[in-house]
Amino acid sequence: MKSLFIIISFLISPVRIFAQDDARDLKAKEILRQVSAKYSKYSSIKASIRLIIENNQEGTTDTQKVTAWMKAEKYKLSTTDIETTSDGKTVWSYQKKSNEVNISEKDLKDDSFFSNPSQIFSNYESNFKYRYHGEKKSGSGIICEIDLFPANLDKDVIQKGSNKTGYSRIRLEIDKTTYNIIAITYFSKDGNNIIIEITRMTTDTELPDTFFTFDPGKYAGIEIIDLRD
Repeated sequence: MKSLFIIISFLISPVRIFAQDDARDLKAKEILRQVSAKYSKYSSIKASIRLIIENNQEGTTDTQKVTAWMKAEKYKLSTTDIETTSDGKTVWSYQKKSNEVNISEKDLKDDSFFSNPSQIFSNYESNFKYRYHGEKKSGSGIICEIDLFPANLDKDVIQKGSNKTGYSRIRLEIDKTTYNIIAITYFSKDGNNIIIEITRMTTDTELPDTFFTFDPGKYAGIEIIDLRD
């Protein structure tokens, strides 16, 4: 399970909309604007997520269910094995089976899913280009597909090893009518795919700030590993 979190720790980062003239790019820009406008209005979000990691080299698939609660910079993420909680400053990672918690300071330079998961829904304003890929039917609705590309994927940057995104392309699947994000696929540089499917979402739930803190005193015999300086 720890390796799973290492794999996806780089995932979600915000996206900058670059000036592009192609009609498909303008169409993508308008859809992304609608998505950002919609999700930025919510005071809180609870999402049920199906996380899929496809290892194309080994022909294996790993699936995890994740429940995410988000309120501004605060969040809680829960899987079968791990619960990660942050009040925006401190991060508590509780290993359920071993009954231990790692405590660390939030890395303000880290825009990954596990450092700021709310960015999966609303922030598309940093370091990415985009392209409208097309539409597909899903049940009785229509899904718009938009591809996002890291802006620094030039050959020299890759050779120098300074591109830290870990993926070459992201595909967003967005409901054409509601502008809800349905799924996000990360095409990794190693040939593997990482898929986040949002299966259910509720918004504007009353979540007190204490919900986004972790109290070790509630867990008898817990081992506390404090990684803060």
